[in-house]
Amino acid sequence: IPGPSATVAGSPVQGHSITLHVAPGSGGSSPNDFRQAQDGDDTINRALALDKGPNEDLFIHVIPDKNAAIVGEQVTVSFYVYFRVDFTMTEHKEAALSDFLRIALLKDPGSTPQQTTTVGGKRFGVRLIDRVAAFPLHAGKLHTGTVRARFNGRRIGENEERVSDDAVIDVTEPAETGR
Repeated sequence: IPGPSATVAGSPVQGHSITLHVAPGSGGSSPNDFRQAQDGDDTINRALALDKGPNEDLFIHVIPDKNAAIVGEQVTVSFYVYFRVDFTMTEHKEAALSDFLRIALLKDPGSTPQQTTTVGGKRFGVRLIDRVAAFPLHAGKLHTGTVRARFNGRRIGENEERVSDDAVIDVTEPAETGR
């Protein structure tokens, strides 16, 4: 798709073009026909599957790569949007991660590819919206905090807010020996 062009303060400005890759159909009636997931379906990312979700159409879920760490040890925290409807994310507020040193790992979060998984046996689209390297600053049961986002969509309405879950990481002090 060619990039848009405009005139700003009398000077021409050219946007970047993008390339779309169209995958073959899945046999459904439309690209957004999220039918029941079938056993043996190779397109399903089973690592992102959930037994249930907080919402039937759109929600945000946090997945840390570990639930226990030592002070200073990296925990990679990923935030995903799960969806069964078309949407546009209009606003995004990052998780606080107030007890962690935070380093962003995604250069362009909006460009992550869509994947497919299951929630409660139903097919959902899923997209990574943020990933950070979080380094715990002290011991304890440390909370990641929640991501807040607003969405627009024909089937969900305007300015719908969704809030992610809050992951808890059990952080301990490093061993005294060898410090």
